[in-house]
Amino acid sequence: MADRWVTYAELAELMGCPSGAARARAVRRRWRRQIGNDGLARVLVPDGEDLSPKWTPTVRLNDSGTTPQTDSPPSAPTTPPPRDHDAELMTKLERLQAELVEMARKLGAAEADVTSAKGLVEELRQDRDAWRAQIEGARGEIERARIEAEKARSEAERRRTEAEQAWSELTAYRARPWWRRAFG
Repeated sequence: MADRWVTYAELAELMGCPSGAARARAVRRRWRRQIGNDGLARVLVPDGEDLSPKWTPTVRLNDSGTTPQTDSPPSAPTTPPPRDHDAELMTKLERLQAELVEMARKLGAAEADVTSAKGLVEELRQDRDAWRAQIEGARGEIERARIEAEKARSEAERRRTEAEQAWSELTAYRARPWWRRAFG
């Protein structure tokens, strides 16, 4: 038989294994792969390649030693799901629904907390703006007080200069003899 191109599904059928195992063998053996016009991946199986399955089922006894048990490939279940399986799934579904309801309740509480926090933040922003306005008003008052203090300081300096001048004139007047003071 010559080299041939086959899909993974065809290769799995030839090998008697799941398509995932066939794909893994093609990758392991480094067989050439390409996508066909139909969009399916194909591998080039070399001529003379052994396609027999590498896994064979074995029979072993249970721990109790009564019922033989057959190993099977992991991807192919050997026994149908138990009848309790539906009840178990319903129980899990109910539990998950209860969890979903609890999560929705917690989400609602969290959204309420967020709304409350947003209100608090807005209130704090308003307080901050009010404090800023008060600070700006206080700064204006401080500036006016500084200007008034500067005016008072310059007025005090002017009066001190006048007082010193008047004192020096008085001192000079007293230093003159009496007859000069009287007749000038």
